[in-house]
Amino acid sequence: MDTQTMVRFLGEIESMGIIPQIEGEAIGLWADTDDSSTTQLSLGLLRTLGRANTALAVATHRQSLSNWLLRESGLPASGDETALIVTGHFGLARGSLGRWLQGSVSLTDEDTALLEDWLNRSNHESVACSLPDVRQVLWPIWRTGAVQWQLVAIDQLDPVVQVAHGLDELEVRTLRARTQAVGVHTDMPTEQARKLYANMLKMEFLGLTAIGLGVLDRSSELAVEFSGIRSQGGKPIREHPAVQIMLSEVRTTVRQVEQRLHGLQSSVEEIALEDAASIRMTSCEALVHACHQVIQIHGGIGYMRDAGPEKYVRDQNMLRLSSGAVLDLPLFIHGVAQ
Repeated sequence: MDTQTMVRFLGEIESMGIIPQIEGEAIGLWADTDDSSTTQLSLGLLRTLGRANTALAVATHRQSLSNWLLRESGLPASGDETALIVTGHFGLARGSLGRWLQGSVSLTDEDTALLEDWLNRSNHESVACSLPDVRQVLWPIWRTGAVQWQLVAIDQLDPVVQVAHGLDELEVRTLRARTQAVGVHTDMPTEQARKLYANMLKMEFLGLTAIGLGVLDRSSELAVEFSGIRSQGGKPIREHPAVQIMLSEVRTTVRQVEQRLHGLQSSVEEIALEDAASIRMTSCEALVHACHQVIQIHGGIGYMRDAGPEKYVRDQNMLRLSSGAVLDLPLFIHGVAQ
């Protein structure tokens, strides 16, 4: 899908009311964090979009989160295309971020120094994955002992476009704020800032998991279809035990992740941050592995770009590496659980 087509589809999704507006009645993806039905609706929509196109699903999810943040934080809404960056420059600040979000444990000087460095936008490069025509960036910063949000124009930053390893329809770039960069930021009380960031992380963790499940839905369909038409030894390969094992692994992964997400019969406010992070941690590697099994079912042709499965693996890996990456979640969860 080229950029023009992506922009057109995203506009149609917005016109359908799926992406919530910053002003007016809050309806659509992640529009109401107090409503349990909104959680399942959002996860179902993102799963469906992920099945159609991973990049489109990510763009819809991030724009919805961006609009939600602008609404909740009170930052000015200019109508410009916005790139949302959810975390700091690397990882999830080990257990320090989890301890700050948990709130009942006093931060050490090391914790504070780590969070200040993690969200320092002028000393470190931050990675944005968005449509090419963004005009501003919305990202978290560390200010007055809390995670606040800053909105800064793209011309105040030094962007470097990188080669994408997945989500090919989007543009991946590193951004570094100039020392004199001017932007607007929030100054929320600590408890309000803590609640806002915790809810945002829950939606990000669960949203990426739902998109990954949608990607596997489509991958699984390709595997079933191909195994029924490809023959070896005079019979379709789906009749061979080795292929049956791989098909079962793919199907089992779909059911397991589906059950984890369907078990969240609560609003975003009521879902524990530890639970959302745990679902993401236990699901991501399984989703990537299952997509690799789809490639194996296709054999050598599965690695060819025109076949389809190889792109789904690259997209799943990009989802796995987003928002701190899965390998950083155990320390984050430990900090939240203290």
